[in-house]
Amino acid sequence: MIGALAVCAVLILLAVIVRSGFRGFDVIYSDPNENVLAYRYYPYSSGILKVASDNTSYINEKNEVYWTASYNMTNPRAVFCKDVAAVYDYYGNSVVICNSRGPFNSVTTAMPIIKASVSKDGSTAVITDDGTNAWIEYFDKTGARISSVKTTMDATGYPYDAALSPRGNVLAVSYITYEDSQITSRICFYNFAEAGRESADNIVSSFTYSGLLVTEIEYIGSDTLVAFTEEGAKIFRGADVPSEKRNTKISGDILSVFTGPSYYGFVYADPKSMEQKIAVYSPSGRKKADKRVDIAYTTIVCGASDIVLHNGSQILILSSGGRKKMEYISEERLRSLVPAGGNRYAMTTENEFRLAKLK
Repeated sequence: MIGALAVCAVLILLAVIVRSGFRGFDVIYSDPNENVLAYRYYPYSSGILKVASDNTSYINEKNEVYWTASYNMTNPRAVFCKDVAAVYDYYGNSVVICNSRGPFNSVTTAMPIIKASVSKDGSTAVITDDGTNAWIEYFDKTGARISSVKTTMDATGYPYDAALSPRGNVLAVSYITYEDSQITSRICFYNFAEAGRESADNIVSSFTYSGLLVTEIEYIGSDTLVAFTEEGAKIFRGADVPSEKRNTKISGDILSVFTGPSYYGFVYADPKSMEQKIAVYSPSGRKKADKRVDIAYTTIVCGASDIVLHNGSQILILSSGGRKKMEYISEERLRSLVPAGGNRYAMTTENEFRLAKLK
């Protein structure tokens, strides 16, 4: 059922100092009564996902409410795979799985959840921690627990991150441990389908990197895993048995990393020019853009076709290919700015929620 708050859309031109591309924002909807502190806002499908401790709503670019899922969480967060979202309670015990039509499944764990990942069919993987050991738990699209792997620092290392492939058959887990007084990272690929049934613990491939910290792993595209490191990123591909295909190295200190549905990238300090730069790559590892970033950003938000950097007043919007769409300084401080499909964005001030489009 599509509903909308009975608040008249208003047309407000945000006061900005324009530097390039579009000239500003037209606000097409505004709600001064929304408790913006109660929500996390995420790019989702053709709109946004509004996540609160007691409900999640899918809002399209016209502020029409497609659906609302109710629950009770303390610290809800959301992860995505295409149009499937998993809302989980960080250090809680519940996961609610939704698609563009609404919630369709849920998972409950015995131990607190510290990480979650979801596939396009709703299969879910979580890292849980009982205070002594961490566990890797995998649930199929019906919510049935398929596997539960106990990890220890001595045997496997600590699971630092996990990422489920879009098909849901491969789970990548990055472990960290200490060997010979140095940090060591290990990436293991578990296959819970036919290809992994004959493998010990369902591990079909693994890769060890001595003296290197793998900071984050994420699937992009159909079967490409990006593993970010202190030096850049390692690219793995393979539908059933992933292997390392490419190594992206960044010269200079990496300040931030980010991923979108079909790209990944870095913000880094260029040691030659002494400039802050952003580099964007395709799933194959081809560099799509490498350009200077002049703003002192604090937040990066990635949508299907937009990369947004901002610090509340300075805002830079790039396309997923790295083309600059807009750079400006807002005279009104923004708490959040999230792509909402096309050239539309959801934004919040200190006390107001708005939907706006570039003009």
